[in-house]
Amino acid sequence: MQGKDAKFKELSDAMAEFLDLYAYSGDTVYRDYGNGDPVTMTQVHMLGTIEDKPGITATELSRLKRRKKSSISQVLSVLTEKGYIQRIVDERDSKKYCLYVTEKGHELCKLHCQYDIESMSKTYQKLQLHCTEEELDHFSKVLRVYIQVRKEQLGLQ
Repeated sequence: MQGKDAKFKELSDAMAEFLDLYAYSGDTVYRDYGNGDPVTMTQVHMLGTIEDKPGITATELSRLKRRKKSSISQVLSVLTEKGYIQRIVDERDSKKYCLYVTEKGHELCKLHCQYDIESMSKTYQKLQLHCTEEELDHFSKVLRVYIQVRKEQLGLQ
């Protein structure tokens, strides 16, 4: 393999590994954000989405997160059992449930936000040991463009 083919292969391999690591940490790694109750990244991010969109339904969440409704239901069951969200019957349609974050859920969201800031700061400091600010700016731009291209390819505009 030479030239562009080698570059494409290297980029493809790096993206695959990046996505694998992200996916692995999303559903299999449990983290205690400071309240003594470990949750997965998927669970805490779903909680954050519900906090940002009070009253969202499971169907809307499924569409927004681009995940199967069965997967969403599993996460919602855990969040409900742990007391982070409550499901309230929709006043306009008794077959639908609207999702709301409880006080305990708001506290976890706050802890998660603090963790994200600290974690990203540490990661950025480590990246700065190997990359210039200009390189990090380029990486950020490439990542944003890549996300846009993938959304277009998947019809998610």
